[in-house]
Amino acid sequence: MIELLVAMLILSTALLGVARLTVGVMEGNRASRHHGVATLLAQDRIESLKGLAGGSPVTATEDYGTIPGFPPYRRVTDVRPDTPEAGLSTVTVTVHWRRDARSAVLRTILAR
Repeated sequence: MIELLVAMLILSTALLGVARLTVGVMEGNRASRHHGVATLLAQDRIESLKGLAGGSPVTATEDYGTIPGFPPYRRVTDVRPDTPEAGLSTVTVTVHWRRDARSAVLRTILAR
């Protein structure tokens, strides 16, 4: 009888460990998916800015619920013309999710 109790204790401990591991993997997958979507949204915004002419700084915010198909994300675009030199613009796109608890930032330099 004691052997059965010890075996059940060992088995239940192992099953609890597997359950915790499963939850951790699911949380990691969710975080990875959000980061991937945020990176995709930032890349999409940068692509849409390529080839646009303009000489004044631009800061635009697309708030939560305003990006079609992606309501849990907020995207902030910052364009600094003539930085680092004339004819070039530094573009920074920050995508937030989980109500600004997490974010992904992409930065590039584009020719105007």
